[in-house]
Amino acid sequence: MLTLEQQEWMNIKFNILTAKPKKRIDCPKGKCRAMVFDIVTNSRFEIFILGAIVANMFVFGIVHNRMSSTYQIIISNLILFSFIFSAICNILFMLIFTVEALMKIFAMGN
Repeated sequence: MLTLEQQEWMNIKFNILTAKPKKRIDCPKGKCRAMVFDIVTNSRFEIFILGAIVANMFVFGIVHNRMSSTYQIIISNLILFSFIFSAICNILFMLIFTVEALMKIFAMGN
């Protein structure tokens, strides 16, 4: 037998688990916007963006606090490469995420 508070908690958990999104974004009427909408709502596009996020985490996790002395020596020997690589990756990821945002704003905006 559940107390009243426990029963309310069970109802809240049930409502949360069975909740569905209320608003679905419809495909825009414009030909160009509809094409971009199809791209940004495609699962392959989402997987690509997720992969870019994970790659971004790995690239910028190369240099971190509390590195071992061996790791610091390796990084210091590759500092020029590491700096150039990091700068190129930073620009690349910035472009990817900016283009993603602009595409989604264009496709799903009013």
